[in-house]
Amino acid sequence: MKITPNIIKEKACEVGGISMKEMDSKRRTGPVVLARQVAMYFVYRMGYNHKDVGTYFDRDHTYS
Repeated sequence: MKITPNIIKEKACEVGGISMKEMDSKRRTGPVVLARQVAMYFVYRMGYNHKDVGTYFDRDHTYS
């Protein structure tokens, strides 16, 4: 089985006890933030650059 960013998001939700809807929301409560940060870290470690990770998780902190 190939590990994809979506699988990482699903597993982070499972372990963190949150739903995918919460993961994709703008919520910043403790469990949601922790699960999201862990998932983002592992996706980054897969070789995705910061911009791609931010795009995938709908987080954009770039300034134009």
